[in-house]
Amino acid sequence: LAMDDWLFTTAVSDYTVLGIYDLPASARAVQWTGRTGTELAVLADDQIQVLSLPEKVVLGSKCEVLEDDRDLDIVCGGLLAHPAHTMCTILTSGHEHALFVLPRVDGYAIDLWRTNAHDDTLQLERTWEHSPTITRVHVTSNAAVSDAFIAATTLSSIQRVPLSRPGVVSFPTGPPLTALQLLDASTVVAVEGSRTMLHDIRAGLAAPVAAGETAIAAMAACGDVLWLLDRSRRLRAWDIRAAHAPLHDIAGPEVREEAHIAIPRAADQVAVATETSVRIYDATHPGGPVFEHLGHSYEGEGITAVGWHPTEPCVVSADATSGLQAWMWEPSAIRAASRQA
Repeated sequence: LAMDDWLFTTAVSDYTVLGIYDLPASARAVQWTGRTGTELAVLADDQIQVLSLPEKVVLGSKCEVLEDDRDLDIVCGGLLAHPAHTMCTILTSGHEHALFVLPRVDGYAIDLWRTNAHDDTLQLERTWEHSPTITRVHVTSNAAVSDAFIAATTLSSIQRVPLSRPGVVSFPTGPPLTALQLLDASTVVAVEGSRTMLHDIRAGLAAPVAAGETAIAAMAACGDVLWLLDRSRRLRAWDIRAAHAPLHDIAGPEVREEAHIAIPRAADQVAVATETSVRIYDATHPGGPVFEHLGHSYEGEGITAVGWHPTEPCVVSADATSGLQAWMWEPSAIRAASRQA
């Protein structure tokens, strides 16, 4: 099935809206900034850009296929003197500025970039140099905690870095961390090999949330819901407080070294990127995916990033051929896939 055939057969019936665009380079990370409902931050090898998607993509009400790159406005951007391997977005109070935390590939520093609300520019605000070296990938924040971010170090400890005042809060963990997320001002969920721990920063306490026999490949958490994807291709949704975990089995390609998953604020669904598709799973429908986006299988060479809009059922995904797709599925397509599963 060719891309054009897919667009005008399957896509027309299964999507509310589908935007297909070309980026200057392949994206390592994509995240919504939160300043507006249509603003998206994209991290590439040597640059960071803030883009504005058409409002009809995010709030689509009828099936529409958009392939005009002129619809993708560049709000601001900046060239990176030091390549970054991931990105953490923090929305400051008042929603006027977005702060981007970029850990360098070499692991010795983190660059902080800030948008300027007055003239729509993006500038390097300062660099946080640290010791010991920060472990790759593990930098995260939370929209409700706009004055800090956390990072995991190679010495099996977590550092909470306040942005409004000097000082670093550091607390030890167990084995080296493979994933990390800040839930609120005092709670961190961390993956340590095949087990997941809940750390209370203020009290200095830790409690197990989940444990298994296989190492965790990716994690996403929101509220009391924790999604874990392990190396054996199992996807589980945990209730952090009640430790309830319905099991989801993923069929298809093996989980890659760096898996990509994203969740909305409601957290009852999750988007999981395979090599050539993005699958939507629902905690209320254990088993197979309730929807699968195949747009990248016709033009892409592997999905490199995925992000879910915080308030709308709109997902953005990027591939290795510099493609960016923003899509929203029809509720009827979800229901049909659920019956098949």
